Amino acid sequence: MESVIRMRGALMSLPFMTNDKEGLLRQWLGQMRPFMEEQTRLLNSTAFNQSDVCWGVESSDHKLLANRYAEFVKMAGLNANELKVFKKGLQIGGGEGKLQLFLELGESLQNTGWSLSGIYPLGQTLKLVPASTHRDQIEAWYAQHEADAAVLFGRSLAADTYSFFSTELFGANARENAELHISQAKALNVNPLPEALLGVLLEDEPAYIESFFKFGKAGLLEMGLRIPKPSEQMMTKLALVLGNSGLDGMAAYEGSLGNGFEKRFLQISRRSTGIIAHNQYALI
Repeated sequence: MESVIRMRGALMSLPFMTNDKEGLLRQWLGQMRPFMEEQTRLLNSTAFNQSDVCWGVESSDHKLLANRYAEFVKMAGLNANELKVFKKGLQIGGGEGKLQLFLELGESLQNTGWSLSGIYPLGQTLKLVPASTHRDQIEAWYAQHEADAAVLFGRSLAADTYSFFSTELFGANARENAELHISQAKALNVNPLPEALLGVLLEDEPAYIESFFKFGKAGLLEMGLRIPKPSEQMMTKLALVLGNSGLDGMAAYEGSLGNGFEKRFLQISRRSTGIIAHNQYALI
């Protein structure tokens, strides 16, 4: 319960929180709270510029979270057909890994969804991605490189539903992984992350990097990289390169969370509106 209070307090400090959004948050929390006493982890992902935030909960007990999520979807009057997609995702997961439920909030954003993290057959997870030229292109890229595992996949229930997935990049070092990212962007006929940002990532030489994709009905919405447990030096340099540092705001937000959290992932990606970076935390 203490972690819920801390995270909610941090969310209330964000500039875009309104009475309506606070009401939705209360509704979501009210539905999720019964299982917060179980073996679950609370997650939080926040944009560097504090334009949006994502509240999440995860557990290895898929059945418990799945039942609560289905109840929330029905109570909130969301798209009931998406529950069929959710069940398909659970079948792909096969009870392995962790199920995560999330609520996204921003100035013009209210959304909920689910994801699974573990090791899953990429071909199966891609079936949840809407058909498009972009999907075919990235599927062909992975087939060419004989890579067939996703480490994260999920879906939102927004009016404009989107699907997303991540894979581990298989380069021998950080530089090779950056080259693989550029190769994927070329296959999709889109721009990769800017060289300056990739340069910051290469300086830290992370041993593990994931490639992240988000798809909508019309094709690719977002593409980027995910790095576990980013260093403070990397975070500072990235914020400065982005030109909208948000360092003071991020420090204040982390202060609201207190000491009981760990940085789990840095995600930096390109959208049609530009580059966006997020920190993902796990409350402990």
